[in-house]
Amino acid sequence: MWTVFRFSLASGDARAYREALEILGGAGFRPRPAGPIDAGAPFPAAVVGDVQRAAADVTRVIFAALAEAGLRPVAVSGCALAEAPPATLGARA
Repeated sequence: MWTVFRFSLASGDARAYREALEILGGAGFRPRPAGPIDAGAPFPAAVVGDVQRAAADVTRVIFAALAEAGLRPVAVSGCALAEAPPATLGARA
């Protein structure tokens, strides 16, 4: 199921978000939308992927991965997409 995962980090700096996106990209997720990160937004960064597990399970895994990397996640939210994203954004995870 195509799912978007939004997340927020305690530091709020662009370097930490770039590192988080790189980590999640290594796990098969793609940034959504591509472009600059708005650190003032409630969930400044997001990734999308075609996941086989429940969104709640994947949010816990993402939170743990970001915490293990020392990125101090505050929150991770997952939501199914109504339709598949454009091919340039999609990834299987």
